[in-house]
Amino acid sequence: MNLFQELKEEDQFTGDFLDKSLIQFCYMKLLQDKLNTVAHIWNTHPIHAQRNRTTPHGRPLIMYTLPHLYGVADHLCPSSRDEILNCEEECLTRRNYPCDKTVFELCSLLMVERGLDPPGDIDQATHLYITLKEEIWNLL
Repeated sequence: MNLFQELKEEDQFTGDFLDKSLIQFCYMKLLQDKLNTVAHIWNTHPIHAQRNRTTPHGRPLIMYTLPHLYGVADHLCPSSRDEILNCEEECLTRRNYPCDKTVFELCSLLMVERGLDPPGDIDQATHLYITLKEEIWNLL
């Protein structure tokens, strides 16, 4: 995204702890929503049959979950509960906060106090980022 490079070039982003946390706070939901939309579109788009090809065609989500309908092998690998628990121990799970918890709480408080709304688009997220950064620096 050029936006983040532009913020850096305009000296609005230095890469320190606060800047990274503010970027996460302001943009993470928008980015995740966009990724979810792309994944949904990809998983539900039709793959059309092609001439001279023996590859299956259909919608990826259905092809993945119901491979027998397409006459292909199910490559799902059954896993034991112990294997799943081992994997969970090695993974970082999604947190309840998009950024550092203290920064999240401070930003949430400032938004309520200043009557700021959650961003609905990238421009609003950028405005919120700059506003919160200024507000926090004024508190220091």
